[in-house]
Amino acid sequence: MATITNAGTGSFTPDCSNKTKNLVLGDYLDAKIANYMGISISSINDFTTVRVDSPYANSEGVIKSMESEKGFVRGLRIDLQKEQDGYATFQVQWGTGNGAKGGAYAGVLMRVNTNFTMNDLRTALAASFNYIPVKYARLDP
Repeated sequence: MATITNAGTGSFTPDCSNKTKNLVLGDYLDAKIANYMGISISSINDFTTVRVDSPYANSEGVIKSMESEKGFVRGLRIDLQKEQDGYATFQVQWGTGNGAKGGAYAGVLMRVNTNFTMNDLRTALAASFNYIPVKYARLDP
């Protein structure tokens, strides 16, 4: 069973709407992982194995098919950013910069070279959204 802890790091925008959180934790995360793994979104379920092997290439950008979904905000994306000390960095971002034009809502630091489930990743991301203040959730085996 995976262990999720507050990493105590990250600077995030605390005012993400519930509609946007629901989109991110549901269809958007499924689409992101399906795209990253090169499988169909219909193949994603709570038991799907999610693994990021090191080294890896960043995977960033808006998923165009999500732009018309309820809760979408301009520039919403889940980016897989550079590795941090043995952890893959998933960050939920919005807009086109920092401050009034954009920022980040939440994130997960997921141990690289380790199998997790979609449920593990989804639960960790939900935890990050719920930390006060919002910080990265760390996902370990």
